[in-house]
Amino acid sequence: MDYNLRRQLIMLSKRLIYVFLFQLFLCTVIMANTGNAQRKTIDQVKVSLNLKEKPLAQFFRQVESKTDFKFTYTDNLLDLNQTITVVEDNKSLYDVLVAVSKQTNLNFVQVNENIHVKPNSDLTKKAVEVTELVDQTIQGKVVDEKFSKGVDSTATATCA
Repeated sequence: MDYNLRRQLIMLSKRLIYVFLFQLFLCTVIMANTGNAQRKTIDQVKVSLNLKEKPLAQFFRQVESKTDFKFTYTDNLLDLNQTITVVEDNKSLYDVLVAVSKQTNLNFVQVNENIHVKPNSDLTKKAVEVTELVDQTIQGKVVDEKFSKGVDSTATATCA
């Protein structure tokens, strides 16, 4: 009887280990999925701002604190001290950026969670744009000039 009990415990332990490994595998597959379910565009995000004759830098800080977006820009291309007036209550960030663009002649481009800011030199271009990044696979052969041997390679690049 002692032998049968030991044998049953070993079999039960093996089964538990198999079930645990199977669940671990399933959890790994589920967690490895990259998704954009929580990503919102600037026209889906609502903000309320009350800025009267405030510097552009303060506008950037307030929007960054109230949303998940971050502004990126080149310091020497923008005058962060120029004053703007934005009084909006529960408006989409897209509409707010259009209003700021009219006051400052700036162009805003949303790429994922970043909003790129640059001077709007082309007046026919839209003041605010939304761009999605797409993963693209590039395949080719890398060849050295001296040696005619090549190495096959595959790369995944993120393109706008």
